[in-house]
Amino acid sequence: MTRAGKPDEALLHLRNALIRQGDNAAIRYHLAAALAQLGRTKEAVKELDAALKSGQLFEGLDEAKILRMRLGE
Repeated sequence: MTRAGKPDEALLHLRNALIRQGDNAAIRYHLAAALAQLGRTKEAVKELDAALKSGQLFEGLDEAKILRMRLGE
């Protein structure tokens, strides 16, 4: 949904998914992407850091690293 240009809608679904699977790095990455699209950089960085520090391999890992570098902080 973030790629479809609906970050607000994606945010709702991703937060619900994170409640059920809080240790899922892919969910955290997609949540971070939605937050970043909404200009909520600090929250996005927090979720990206959690995803990247998990050590999990997930689809979008390279993109998550790029987004993290782009957001700075």
